[in-house]
Amino acid sequence: MSALIKRLCLVVLLCLPMAVYSGMALRHELARRTVVKSDTLPSKIGNWNSDELPLTDADLSMLDSPAACQRVYYDSAGHRVQILLLQVNDSQNAHDPKLCMAGSGYLPASDEVIQAPWKKPEQDSKISRAVFSKDNQQSVTMYYWLQTPTGNIPDMSGGFKIAAIVKALSGSSLHGIAVRVIGLANDAGVVTDPQTAAGLWAAISQQVDFDKLVSELN
Repeated sequence: MSALIKRLCLVVLLCLPMAVYSGMALRHELARRTVVKSDTLPSKIGNWNSDELPLTDADLSMLDSPAACQRVYYDSAGHRVQILLLQVNDSQNAHDPKLCMAGSGYLPASDEVIQAPWKKPEQDSKISRAVFSKDNQQSVTMYYWLQTPTGNIPDMSGGFKIAAIVKALSGSSLHGIAVRVIGLANDAGVVTDPQTAAGLWAAISQQVDFDKLVSELN
């Protein structure tokens, strides 16, 4: 065996433990960063029950997201609310939810940044509220935002891209959990009002520590 081959074998033997360790560390890091689970949203809260509406592998692949949790909540009064949590590991797998609504035939009537109605004014928690119309149906309201370790990003289009660029310049990427809350129509065609949908999210956010979940993405 030549001296060169012996050196190469020695290098491989020395590097192998580090490669194994690095692979294990990478797998651990990826596992740690998957914080959104199928049961992150509670199946029952107060007088609300729910049905799970999981995203398919194809959906997750298209969104380039490692995980999501989606449920449709309903109560005895006939209210229906759809809530989606989508994990965002970098700036490449976040999208403007208005595009999904447009794909379902809904046209935007308004879109504005507001103070989250379930937060106190001094907490300065901004989200977006969009209203959509479709044919002659009642309009539906959607609350949406990206919750990050440093606060909410309400604008998932231009504002999000600017925040991602700032993060990239500092050598890091944008992490967070994208949230979408929509009041749906029941079997009678009556759309759940936005105040009821906001009240449901307020109850859920008191039960689930989203700040802790988001912090684990760092």
